[in-house]
Amino acid sequence: MNIKSNILFRIYLIGGLCCLFGVAVLGKVYHIQTYKQGYWKSLADSLTTNYFDVKAERGNIYSADDKLLATSVPYFELHIDFASKAMTDEIFKKNVDSLAFYMWKNFNKNTVQGYKEQLIKARKQKKRYYPLCANADYSLLKEIKKWPLFREGKFKGGLIVETHQERRNPYGHLAQRTIGLIRDNAQDIGLEEASDSLLKGVNGKVLKQKIAGGEWVPIKGAGQIEPKNGYDIITTIDLGLQDITESTLMQAVTEYQADFGCAILMEVKTGAIKAIANLGKIKDATYSENYNYAIGLSNEPGSVFKIAGYLALFDDGFIKLTDSINSNHASAVFAGQLLTDDGHNSQYSFLTPGKALAISSNVAIAKWITQFYGNNKQKIL
Repeated sequence: MNIKSNILFRIYLIGGLCCLFGVAVLGKVYHIQTYKQGYWKSLADSLTTNYFDVKAERGNIYSADDKLLATSVPYFELHIDFASKAMTDEIFKKNVDSLAFYMWKNFNKNTVQGYKEQLIKARKQKKRYYPLCANADYSLLKEIKKWPLFREGKFKGGLIVETHQERRNPYGHLAQRTIGLIRDNAQDIGLEEASDSLLKGVNGKVLKQKIAGGEWVPIKGAGQIEPKNGYDIITTIDLGLQDITESTLMQAVTEYQADFGCAILMEVKTGAIKAIANLGKIKDATYSENYNYAIGLSNEPGSVFKIAGYLALFDDGFIKLTDSINSNHASAVFAGQLLTDDGHNSQYSFLTPGKALAISSNVAIAKWITQFYGNNKQKIL
């Protein structure tokens, strides 16, 4: 009986200890999830790494006369890594006053003392991504690298440099619509869109680490895949002719207060487009290249196409300037449909090519085209 009681006691004791252990584990889990959630989340974030794209340098766009129409200008986002192991307290204290002065002198968004206090606080907190400058050009970057602290070197100075690109057109609005844009929130347009596969290149990769606060910082010394820059392209646009074309078109649409106008200048021998301009009226009654009317808008060719018809007839030797055709007083039937000219043409019967073109006779050109190309419609094309 005593043996049995002793065994039961041991079983109850072990069971009780297991229950206490289970309660302790659940309590610890609750404590971690509730009271130390921020700490462990921050620690987990700090151990997170990922690869990010390093954008390739976009190729340039040139005119036929070697003028730069579009290029990518680099700008730099600068931060300071105050947790860098190479940055000792001695190095920081020796440079903090001078650095605060340089920041005040160049940025002027705080006092010298204010900048110094910010730097000291960031150093105490071991901030790894302290913002210094969001949009530095290359000349400013070269200057900043000579500032106190940063001139100590890449690791001792803690300067983090991230390169970005901004697309610019050195000649402003000139041929702006033709050159085009690559946009995040709108349709890409122009040569930038048409030649994107050549211009954009191949992005590289950089390894970054996520630190507290959700910032991603490049890992120093980590392997990086270098980007492959895009190709340059040379267009047929002649910048001098483009300027003349745009100026002339602007005079015309302004004089006649047209809703829009377009002009294309083509080299006849090669078919190369030397200039293309598009101007549309905007709200304040001024004009802007708001749409590529020459390419994107479909309209009936109208009387302009009569010239193409006569050129084909003369080129193929079907008619001469002395020939004439019966316009039947500006009225004729084609494919079961009645075709007429404007009322003032009804006085004429026989028309030479010159007279027919001068009065813009639809019937005359239609009769000649039907007579010589009616059985071979592809020939006129």
